[in-house]
Amino acid sequence: MLQKNLVESTNADEIRELIFKMQAIGGGGGMRQEGQGFFKSFSGWELPIPIQHAALALPNGPFQDFIYILVAKSKQLLMAEVSHKSI
Repeated sequence: MLQKNLVESTNADEIRELIFKMQAIGGGGGMRQEGQGFFKSFSGWELPIPIQHAALALPNGPFQDFIYILVAKSKQLLMAEVSHKSI
């Protein structure tokens, strides 16, 4: 349920809260495995390589997930808006 909410949410405060809840439940395990953040939850959260490298250079943890997810969601929403306008 938390993962689904994370994928669907566009509210930054809610996203931050969900990441911290998921981390608390997982206790560092679960979805967050070594080198793998919560941003791996949704395959649509792809970033251009230079931006991806910058986000992944941050220390592993909820802040890295938060930054990556916000940037990826921004790109996803922008692409959806551009796609919608071209119809």
